Amino acid sequence: MQKKVFSVGDWLSASCCHVKVEGKFRLHISESEPLFVETDEHRIDQVLVNFVNNAMKYAPNSTDIYISAEKLGDKVKISVRDQGQGIPPEKLPYLLDRYYRVDYTGGGASALGQGLYICSEIIRRHGGEIGVDSHLGDGSTFWFSLPLDRQFDNELIE
Repeated sequence: MQKKVFSVGDWLSASCCHVKVEGKFRLHISESEPLFVETDEHRIDQVLVNFVNNAMKYAPNSTDIYISAEKLGDKVKISVRDQGQGIPPEKLPYLLDRYYRVDYTGGGASALGQGLYICSEIIRRHGGEIGVDSHLGDGSTFWFSLPLDRQFDNELIE
């Protein structure tokens, strides 16, 4: 990993250019306050892009995707929320398992069951957590947390 300190807000604004260029989906990005992390930006971007791509694939009729960053204690929580069909509760505990695939009856979507597993490994190696909240008929929110950069955060406080 090649860690560096960067602004979460700047990173979110620059990420997912493929979605912005395509123009079918709208990304709504919000940040609770200026936040900084020390991570491998490329690896963390892989996680965000995977979450956004999944929202596009599994909630294709929901053209609005909401990305938020909020400070929770000494961590930042990044969430990607769609307004799709949601995931059955009995499948939620397995989503981050290697090779696990949710049956998708909406047609056209296929996956190898590796993406979320790889995302969970990236986040784990950065000392963070990863999860999903979903309710049938009410969409899904995939999220991960990362430790805030304490040195930079302390400079802002002083």
